[in-house]
Amino acid sequence: MSNFKGSLQQSGLSVNFISSLERLDKQNISIQKLIAIANALDVSVIDLLKGDQADFSELPLYAQLLIKRLASMDSCQANQVAKHLLALINDLKCKS
Repeated sequence: MSNFKGSLQQSGLSVNFISSLERLDKQNISIQKLIAIANALDVSVIDLLKGDQADFSELPLYAQLLIKRLASMDSCQANQVAKHLLALINDLKCKS
């Protein structure tokens, strides 16, 4: 467990902040902090968020395939793809 805490400290976030994440069920966290934690743990943000409880089976097929594909990428690549997809979605909303 100390290895885990040491990795989290490499994220640049305070020990108090990390401890508060462990204690609170409804904690708001910025995407930048999520990325920092995921990078420090060498996992994707998707893996960090899904934990053991993720169930995407109720999502449409292509949403499931997209999540699986993002999960298979390294975190930097997945973040870039997600960023561009979100920009595309936002652009589509503006044109509707």
